[in-house]
Amino acid sequence: MTQLDDEILSIGSSPKEQLKFCKNCTHLLGNRDYIERHSLWRCGANENIGTPIRNLVSGELELNLINPFCTDQRKKQLVDNRCGLEGKWYEEYKKPTDLYGPTNKEDYNPVTKKRQRLTENDLSNL
Repeated sequence: MTQLDDEILSIGSSPKEQLKFCKNCTHLLGNRDYIERHSLWRCGANENIGTPIRNLVSGELELNLINPFCTDQRKKQLVDNRCGLEGKWYEEYKKPTDLYGPTNKEDYNPVTKKRQRLTENDLSNL
């Protein structure tokens, strides 16, 4: 094992402190369902956002990230303005609930219009 591996293992060794993974962070800019594409994930923490840049083609303001990729942020702490091995900008991601309505079928009561029953007179008028 390398010295870096020893440092990573020592971070999560205490019972109170757990390892903080970018895949569970709320600042992740990327699709967390595709872990194999982790090298393309970007860090959107407030500490990582610089002044916006105006796109000269579209005219829109674009997000300017100081160290864009999560892999760059989580490398060994070389400077103070990075998340680092310990994940100092980490915030737990909470999945949104009730995006598609109630999950319990008992809570789901769709509004339905009561239908009129057809009689022989209705059919004879056609």
